[in-house]
Amino acid sequence: MRSCRSRSRTTESRPLPEHLGARTRETWQKEFSLPDAVLQRYEGTYEVNPNQKLEVTRDQGRLVGQFGGVDFALYAESPTKFFAKTTDVQVEFQFTDAEKVAVISVGEGGMRAKKVR
Repeated sequence: MRSCRSRSRTTESRPLPEHLGARTRETWQKEFSLPDAVLQRYEGTYEVNPNQKLEVTRDQGRLVGQFGGVDFALYAESPTKFFAKTTDVQVEFQFTDAEKVAVISVGEGGMRAKKVR
């Protein structure tokens, strides 16, 4: 059985599997606005390892990420989960009293990055 999410490593819109219709990610992924105070909490540098970092900034009421030399806008699908439309990246922020972590999914893979700044 195939997954409901079709993923591609290209930067183009990824179509859903045929049985779900010919919609692209832009038409089926819901997005909404979050208060600036919530977005501000997520700004910073998240380190996967010393050579791999996710930089998160705010611009015009939206988060912007930079990872692997690629800049992309992050759209909120929940208060902690974000997705990019131009590349196959999803980010989930998991903040606790003990640590602040961003779980980054790129294509089929995922990695954890601790907030360092």
